[in-house]
Amino acid sequence: MDVDLRADLIHVRKGWDQVEGEIEPKSPAAKRTIPILSILRGYLVEEVERTGRTGRDRLFGRSAHEVFYASTVDGRAKRAWRAYNAAEREAAGEGREPQLLTLLTMHECRHTYASVLIDTGANPKAIQEVMGHSKIQTTFDVYGIFCLVATTISEPGWMPTWRRRRNDLCQPNPLQSSTPWISLT
Repeated sequence: MDVDLRADLIHVRKGWDQVEGEIEPKSPAAKRTIPILSILRGYLVEEVERTGRTGRDRLFGRSAHEVFYASTVDGRAKRAWRAYNAAEREAAGEGREPQLLTLLTMHECRHTYASVLIDTGANPKAIQEVMGHSKIQTTFDVYGIFCLVATTISEPGWMPTWRRRRNDLCQPNPLQSSTPWISLT
């Protein structure tokens, strides 16, 4: 398992392609170590305890040795979002507006992670390393708009959904890490 809960780290050593299966990462920089956000840690611990997986097991696979199907994960997420939003619409009633969730893909979660790092003032070089980019220019090209949004847009109506909701998830410091190169303080 490439999740080290004792050190609060995720080690990225392989990639995945829906057709080819397990593949080598795109570049040497893509092999990296990512600090686990404190808000995520409890869910990972719960999953390890629930599945009993250890060692070289796949934490989120269909089994300890089989990978998950992206369509299965996508379908489960869509059902969960629909169920939550339906319950929220019903619970909100006339007294308040429902607080609905916006559907996010797994790749959008990656972008959200990077945007949270940017928004909390993480070092750009650290963001490059965590995201697995071989060149910092790639990080700025892909995520530069998030830097712009974080520093120049002040009207709430202009803020993307991830920006409005991240305050609920990331107070006061989303990244509790003893790893000095990723410290956000």
